[in-house]
Amino acid sequence: MSYGRVFRNEDVDATHEHTFYQCEGVFVSETATLADMLGTLQAFFEAYYGQTLKIKTQPAYFPFVEPGLEFAIEKPAALGGQSGEWLEMLGCGMIHPNVLTAAGIDPTKYQGFAWGGGIERLVMLKYGIEDLRYFESGKLAFLRKFVS
Repeated sequence: MSYGRVFRNEDVDATHEHTFYQCEGVFVSETATLADMLGTLQAFFEAYYGQTLKIKTQPAYFPFVEPGLEFAIEKPAALGGQSGEWLEMLGCGMIHPNVLTAAGIDPTKYQGFAWGGGIERLVMLKYGIEDLRYFESGKLAFLRKFVS
């Protein structure tokens, strides 16, 4: 796993920011499957939000994975979610064999999955922060909410 600051050409609004922190993960083994990836991600979000969650995916293009998926969770009740409300949480997919080869890993023996998503969005949803732009606002009133 790694994290860092990233830039994406986005229009800025309450739920999208052009510059943010992203956490990425990679898992490679002789037996990694798409089902393993989905189960791992679902288990993480259920532990993070402290409740059982429904998940869904839809096809998406990411240059280093095939297939690529957008991973969404049903909005947690703890966040005011109601049945049928979905939140896209991250992009993910099975690592393309060319990427494994470039890393010196034999793609005929190993496969893997990768994921990446915004850290601010995780925090925003868990703590009921209504506007992503607050993280970069420099407003002390916002920061004081997190001091005990």
